[in-house]
Amino acid sequence: MNINRTFSLPVSTAMKLKGERNQSRTVTKAVNKYLSDQQDFSLADVPIRQLMAAIHARDDCPETLKAVLLIELNNKPKKNPRRINDIKWKTPPEIEFSDAKQS
Repeated sequence: MNINRTFSLPVSTAMKLKGERNQSRTVTKAVNKYLSDQQDFSLADVPIRQLMAAIHARDDCPETLKAVLLIELNNKPKKNPRRINDIKWKTPPEIEFSDAKQS
């Protein structure tokens, strides 16, 4: 099923498309290629603890690095409090008031 959409293109791009036999198919292929390239895998998107676990599981990982990774993986990550009542608030210091007008 196809739908019609209107997009603005630079004149130079429109002139290049003018020579194509099926302009819609050419634009569809180009957009699909662009979108698939954007969805490439990147290690930067993987959580650090998951990367550490994967390195630790490898056979070619040095034992010293495995030991450091295991220590770090066994430490639970610090989490921010989810509720306001979980936050440890500092109380204001006790202030003693004195009457300055006493004579």
